[in-house]
Amino acid sequence: MTANPFIELYEAPVETLTLGAYLLILLAALVGTWWLLTRNVLELYKQAATETWAKNAPLYPPFKFIWRLAAIPVIVAIDLFLIAAFLYFAVP
Repeated sequence: MTANPFIELYEAPVETLTLGAYLLILLAALVGTWWLLTRNVLELYKQAATETWAKNAPLYPPFKFIWRLAAIPVIVAIDLFLIAAFLYFAVP
């Protein structure tokens, strides 16, 4: 295994291009989950600032708010798995 990716591409083109495709798929999934995470956090902030249940203490938050709040750690866990897989494939 060499450090130069062009020599690696010349010596083993199928493996190198397949690895590149895997890395691009992982990167696309990571960008998608980051978008989803940012959207959830901004939506939660907007709901908490504008809804009446946030101002009245005894009322419970709606199910959609709890669902978005519970989705945040799941999305972060998926991001960490994607980063670990990316590093596993990218770093020799």
